[in-house]
Amino acid sequence: MTANNTICGATYGSVSTDTMGRLRPCCTINSPLKDSNVQPYRIDKIGDLERFWSSDIMKEIRKAGIEGKWHKLCYRCEDQEQGGSFSQRQLYNYLLPKNATINPIPDIKMLNLLLSNKCNMKCRMCSPKNSHLIGKESSAHGLKHLWGNDVWGDDQTSTYSTPVSIDDAALVDLIEAYSHSLNEIQFTGGEPFLSDTQHIILKKLIDLNISKNITITYNTNGTIPMDSYFDMWSKFKKVSISVSLDACNDLANYIRYPTNWNNVNKIMKSLDTIQNNVVFVKVNCLVQALNVLRLDELVEWLDQFDNICRIPSFSTLIMPKHHHLRNIPLDLRKESSKKLMHKLEKIDIKRGVIKWPYDWNLDRMIKTIYYLGNEPTVTDASPFIKFNTELDKVRKLDLFTVLPELKGMIAKE
Repeated sequence: MTANNTICGATYGSVSTDTMGRLRPCCTINSPLKDSNVQPYRIDKIGDLERFWSSDIMKEIRKAGIEGKWHKLCYRCEDQEQGGSFSQRQLYNYLLPKNATINPIPDIKMLNLLLSNKCNMKCRMCSPKNSHLIGKESSAHGLKHLWGNDVWGDDQTSTYSTPVSIDDAALVDLIEAYSHSLNEIQFTGGEPFLSDTQHIILKKLIDLNISKNITITYNTNGTIPMDSYFDMWSKFKKVSISVSLDACNDLANYIRYPTNWNNVNKIMKSLDTIQNNVVFVKVNCLVQALNVLRLDELVEWLDQFDNICRIPSFSTLIMPKHHHLRNIPLDLRKESSKKLMHKLEKIDIKRGVIKWPYDWNLDRMIKTIYYLGNEPTVTDASPFIKFNTELDKVRKLDLFTVLPELKGMIAKE
């Protein structure tokens, strides 16, 4: 069907889990959907997937989309699209059926699986739900308030300070039940390469003899060597590796802590040696207050590679609000957008063995340039400063050393 401006394919062909196996239609809806008893639908509870699929809340989301309205749970995509940026909803349009109804028969084509919150990093815009190390750090240093219920929607630190994960057997049962319709599985976390579950699933797909029909997508921080998977990946239709990098060098370490930039370079150069039509590697960049003035540096660094996509896939951070790019003055962002466009014009998209569909990432990049150069500035950026300076005391880092251009923007609290 021809998509209108609010209907979302995720509600017709996708299921997403959080790190505890609780269900939602997509990963941009932060909290799991709940039944009439205010209990979350779970992947490991018999019959819950079907109840989730035909639940009143799923019907409400589909109905809003059909009527051209935004459901309240879809505020992230609404914010991005109304600002001229690219949203996850637009990415899921390929899942739309020919005839969209509010209560379709389950036809699951894509699984988005947050395998575990086990992670080797403590990214500033993340939460204990997706990194147990943040939970441990928060508990040890009295920082629970930084990831409170008002930001993330449930009790983060008491639940997630030790690793949690999805039930392997429940996932295998789900894959077997929908093996006839599945065509993509997305692995994220946490760090998916620290989870044994993804290896179990890959092997199951191969054993079921459907791997050649399946695209595997990873969202990884790019710090774990992947060479041991190269042979297994060759048995799949496509493997897309999205490496989450938001900046280079010291700023990379500040945002996604701790980042060993030399190690990242080494792993990326290993991935750049892949020359086939199965494995594709790109960089996902989350545009936010902390990197919005340095995006051109990331684009310049990427231009050294031949087979890794040299245009990052940009998405704009919506939550938490204290990390939104609106915290940075508009005049600084306008200057950043000019530098980014200048770098974009110099990229040689014809170089390399793997021929990327660059139009896709170019479109997202141009929309991001427009978004960062036009969004209004918040009236009070003190939560941005307060969060980072308070965390800096624990991590022995300094916001104004890493980003000296912000010194003139706001005085230290």
